[in-house]
Amino acid sequence: MLLRTCAAEIDEAVREGAGGPDGSVTPALRGAIRAAMCHAAQTSRDVLTRAYVLGSSSSLYVGSRLERAFRDGMVAAQHGLLATMMLEPAGRIRLGLDVGVPIY
Repeated sequence: MLLRTCAAEIDEAVREGAGGPDGSVTPALRGAIRAAMCHAAQTSRDVLTRAYVLGSSSSLYVGSRLERAFRDGMVAAQHGLLATMMLEPAGRIRLGLDVGVPIY
């Protein structure tokens, strides 16, 4: 829900021209969407890990759909744009500090 709300705020800001001077999204909105993306990734990883544990030993077999979902989900959660380390720049934006990374 948080991610959808942030995405809707960005859509609304762009439609109303409330983005940056060149029509881009403001740093505050970029920080909010990045934090929401990280939160969604962490929550998804928690759910996936619990499903994997509940699957018991059947989760270990290569042919298991749960094993494949777990592997793919972990790869996505560890991706550079969703990794927990991206929460720091989002927090820095919220506090009005320099982001410290060039991808924002």
